[in-house]
Amino acid sequence: MLLLVACAPEPPLIGIENPNVRSEDVPGIRRHQILIATTRAPSDASGVFYDSSRSKLGFAKVDVTIPPVHQTGKLERARRFPPDPRREFVVENPIRLAGKSEFRSQVSAELSKRSIGNKDLLVFVHGYNTTLSDAVLQLAQFVEDTDYKGVPLLFSWASSGHAVNYLYDINSAVIARDSLVELVSSLNLTAIEGYDVVAHSMGTVVAMEAMRLISREGDPGQLRRLEHIVLASPDIDLDLFRAQVSAVPEHRRRIVILTSSDDKALKLSQRIAGGIQRVGQTDAEELIQAGITVIDLSQVEDTGSYSHSKFSDAPDVVRRVGEYLNNDGSFGDPRPNTSQTIVFGLGAAIGTSN
Repeated sequence: MLLLVACAPEPPLIGIENPNVRSEDVPGIRRHQILIATTRAPSDASGVFYDSSRSKLGFAKVDVTIPPVHQTGKLERARRFPPDPRREFVVENPIRLAGKSEFRSQVSAELSKRSIGNKDLLVFVHGYNTTLSDAVLQLAQFVEDTDYKGVPLLFSWASSGHAVNYLYDINSAVIARDSLVELVSSLNLTAIEGYDVVAHSMGTVVAMEAMRLISREGDPGQLRRLEHIVLASPDIDLDLFRAQVSAVPEHRRRIVILTSSDDKALKLSQRIAGGIQRVGQTDAEELIQAGITVIDLSQVEDTGSYSHSKFSDAPDVVRRVGEYLNNDGSFGDPRPNTSQTIVFGLGAAIGTSN
């Protein structure tokens, strides 16, 4: 079923606006600026902006408008051109930035618009089978639904955007880890109060590999400013994850993992990987022993993403993730010795076990 869906990819939408309906004229519309760091190659194709080819680290920014009819947990995406800003997300004003210096200036400008206490940077790392259009829209929806107060930054690695190219994607993810470290190193801005990392699916490989490298070789100050790490449906080999976590000092393991036993995408990934268990399917007790908090979403209903994107598709879950990021710990305290399992179900947290 996943492969059949992949045969009809969503249209690219970046920079394609409706000539008959201007977003500025739509009452109640909301707008988010998304900063982009990417290992994709630039593209001149209509709506693409950056394609699936691998390249050196590049920088850009876009604006995304949120329609006034938006419902939490849904991504009202245009299925045909041109998108209608009254009813659908629209990606406007795509601008490529000259390099790290200009990108730093853009980050600083966005931080200056935030009040003290809201100057965090959200680094969002998308998952497997994701185009840049997909990733931009996912982050815009996530920022809107969580009411994130800081600055959203998309790290987009060179996923092919096709479900049949799993091996290409996993290799692209591994290649991108050094670029994520490079990005964090280049953003050594005193105005940044802290970093929040939200990674989904195969993007969790990129995030954890970068964290491992920073822990072993990077500036310890970078880890000190790391506030939260949320790994949603992590598509990571369990043995690899053990090695990644062991490289991180215990007092820096502020990691929350969102799992679901009915995640069909991870079941397919496990088959492709020769039966090797994925972290998103791992028993919670083993993860707790490593000082990690586990959010079990198995009892949350989700028919829109093969139960693979509950962190953003389920309204109560995405709101609670937002509370965690904005209010520093509504899932419970994820520091070592207080790790736990929290079970969500049917719109609410229904139980907790230490």
